[in-house]
Amino acid sequence: MTDHHPSSEGDFHLTAEELLEKSRYDHIGQQSLDRLVEGAAEDRIASKRTVKLLSQYYGAPGTRENQALWSNRFNTFRKETLKQDLSRPLTADDLIRFLDVIIGYMKTAEGKPGPSLSVIQTASKIIIQQEKFRCAAFHFTHHYAQRLTVFLDRSVRDGRLTKGIWKKRQYLGFMMVSRIAKSWLQYHLNNGVNSWDRPLARLLSVLLVSCTAARSGDIGRARNYQGMECLRWEHLDLFIDDSDPTSPPIESLQLHITLRYTKGYKDEPNNNREVSLARLPNRFLHCDPILLVLIHALRFGLVEGGPSIEGVIDTAMSRNDRTIQWLSPELPVCPAFNRGGSPYAKLEEPANSKQINKSLQSMAVVSGVLCHISSHSLRYGSARDIAHLPEKSEGYTNNTVRQAIGHTAKTYASGITQAYVGESERHVWNDRAELGYRSRQDPKFAETPLVDIVNKSISQTEIDDWFESQPVGSAERSERQVRTISMARNSIRAARLDSVRKTVNVETPQAARDSVSTKLTIKTMTPLRSWSNSEKNSSKEKELPPIQQESTIDLRAINDFEGAVDDEDPDTIIVPEELLDPLVDLVFNQPAPDNMMKDIRDKEVEDAPMDDAWIDEPTDEVEQMVLDQGCELVDAEELGALEFVRYFSELNVTNHAIFSRAFERMERQNIKEGDEEIMAQIPHANSRQNPTPFTFVCSTAGCEYSSNIRGLLKEHRSGCTAETVAKAQDLRARQEFPCLEPGCKSSFTTVYGRNHHMKKHDKSNDRPCPDGCQPGKLFSREALQTHMKGSHPIDEFAQRSCPFPKSCSKKTFNSRRSYEKHLRVQHGLATVASRKPFMPTAITDHKFRGGLCEIDACEHKGYLANWTNLALHLSKGHPLFTTEQRRIAYRSRAEVDVSMAKRMAEDGEGGSQTKKARVDEEEI
Repeated sequence: MTDHHPSSEGDFHLTAEELLEKSRYDHIGQQSLDRLVEGAAEDRIASKRTVKLLSQYYGAPGTRENQALWSNRFNTFRKETLKQDLSRPLTADDLIRFLDVIIGYMKTAEGKPGPSLSVIQTASKIIIQQEKFRCAAFHFTHHYAQRLTVFLDRSVRDGRLTKGIWKKRQYLGFMMVSRIAKSWLQYHLNNGVNSWDRPLARLLSVLLVSCTAARSGDIGRARNYQGMECLRWEHLDLFIDDSDPTSPPIESLQLHITLRYTKGYKDEPNNNREVSLARLPNRFLHCDPILLVLIHALRFGLVEGGPSIEGVIDTAMSRNDRTIQWLSPELPVCPAFNRGGSPYAKLEEPANSKQINKSLQSMAVVSGVLCHISSHSLRYGSARDIAHLPEKSEGYTNNTVRQAIGHTAKTYASGITQAYVGESERHVWNDRAELGYRSRQDPKFAETPLVDIVNKSISQTEIDDWFESQPVGSAERSERQVRTISMARNSIRAARLDSVRKTVNVETPQAARDSVSTKLTIKTMTPLRSWSNSEKNSSKEKELPPIQQESTIDLRAINDFEGAVDDEDPDTIIVPEELLDPLVDLVFNQPAPDNMMKDIRDKEVEDAPMDDAWIDEPTDEVEQMVLDQGCELVDAEELGALEFVRYFSELNVTNHAIFSRAFERMERQNIKEGDEEIMAQIPHANSRQNPTPFTFVCSTAGCEYSSNIRGLLKEHRSGCTAETVAKAQDLRARQEFPCLEPGCKSSFTTVYGRNHHMKKHDKSNDRPCPDGCQPGKLFSREALQTHMKGSHPIDEFAQRSCPFPKSCSKKTFNSRRSYEKHLRVQHGLATVASRKPFMPTAITDHKFRGGLCEIDACEHKGYLANWTNLALHLSKGHPLFTTEQRRIAYRSRAEVDVSMAKRMAEDGEGGSQTKKARVDEEEI
């Protein structure tokens, strides 16, 4: 029998030490406890608000977007199709019915039988997780899971879902990247480019992905991110390793890259990847990220010590740490570019992963790759290259390290041991270059270039056919066509690329091996020099026909003359004068007259990205660089790293159509002053030279024709054959026309060229300025026109002052265009109405609608049909008119137009003309 004794407080007593131990933690966090008490009322509301705002979407922006997509789809299906109350928990049958329907609506790539199984599995997981978040009573049982598994398996067997990876993996290792980069640079050197900033920046972005074995979203900004989550200049540590004092500084450069925003770790500031690079051998200058980083920074003025590479090196050598400093470390390394081929980069906006992917695909087309590749192909190739490197434990985590520091196998597998060791400083990119690994599974290359086929002009018929093939109703097609015209062009080019990749011949194994030793060939440039009259009058310069001269090239007449050349002794042929000039001009660099130039311009301006209205009024002095036509072709490897960086950081040759036409016009008229807007169309300054037009060269063997305008070259090539080249060479060898002026040693290949040159020696028609601004100085006809236009313009906007002088440094303007642009950009007057109070009444040229010359004592009695004819007549028929006389002539013409319109209105000859006359009268 057990005794039961009731307990009481009097049975024992706690000691002071025990009481102290018991109350040890009573006052821990007292400061935070006091704050909780003070803010209890406010915190009650704030915390409740936080709970109310909780959303089922989480993760990276792209992940949240995908979750929202599938959630919206599933909720719409339950509400509209199943007619269910969304508050009721879902069942497996609800999910299966939804997946069965949505599979039929999803679009897939061409030739792919159905969506990927992995996509539908991911969608199922998203829907189940969000249902768990929304409904506490929901539980996805094993029964539900098994039913879903059976459904997915049957869908795969029925061909509705595709299991595994649909597109074959492609591996772009170092050697493949080297070949693609070389082809990319060589293509633009040979064919020209709008601005060299763009191809160089795109090449740099691809090389950074390859050398770091990263994802495109680790270098650029990943999808749906809005901030600066990208590789920035502050993440690049470029320094000179002076451990070998005998090595030149440019050869001792090393680059340490910190990948701060890698996938899955963008929110972890100190969980980064680090990659170290050293300079590559000179045979790989074209794919050396260190040199491309320097070129990029010099061109955009982002490096201390610029704009020359020597200044950058000297500045770095003067520092104790030998580190190259960036002027704007917060900017992205790979900037975004405007769509539509704009030459300007948006330096403050990072390139997104899509831009990097598109850059690689463009490079693949240029180099002739016969398969579809993506930026992840670079990551595949990097992994394969590294797998074939000689085994080295230098700087890498291994089991020896784990045992030495006492980590368990679980700790090693979780990555904690690697965090202890840190990143390896092994130069893996250089090891990959030295290994030069190639495989039979590498992408194949085409025997002939693909880019010309893909970029061939797209006809309107092709665009119409594309829209007809789209599943859009006829009522919607006209509206949609406006919004998706670029989509149509991209789809047509993609279809062309797929087609040609299937039909083109693959290069031979020997050609593939020879491509490794192929050199990058560049042209050396002459130093920057300004235009001068002595240079323009040199006998080596091209003699240009006058503006009004008609084209004399008649290919049919030349072809009819072939029989005589073939049947007779060439040394005894008397060539007709009317056939000699066009034949020689066809082959030997005689520029086309202006009427042909106008036709070419009309064709080219359709695709031109910018307006060419600024060509007409040059204002500011420009100093231009020209390419020496006799420059030598050299291998980039022979230049060395220093010259390679200098060449591509200064290179600014452009094939921009509008700029080339403006340059051609200025050169033809010996104009030294150019509109500042001409220079503004192409990026320059920093290390870049002033822009100069690219020279297109005829590809016919033996033909020396070249032009700055692509359209003229196309016109020339339409009649340039090996036969015409041979005839022209023979005629040119036997026909020379020296200048007849004593002491002049100029010689020409055509009579026309000599006659045009002789006008420069004829001073009998030179005249002074009619306004008397430069007493004693005489001007030729062309020089007088240029002088009157520049020094005595009739435009009311000439020398117009800024209406806001206190807040503006630019005081005067020489054209309406520059003045209006200044108001719009500098003073925020974006609309016509806001600018109208500051715009003076202009003497508009378009009022002339045809008639006789109104100038007194004019002997010209012919009818002038339009404003162009009037302007030509005034410039040639009345060249001595003063500025004021020309103003009166122009204004009187406009007044006649208004009075004529009034008379027509009174006679009832058209309401629209009456309305236009009222407008014109108000303007005058």
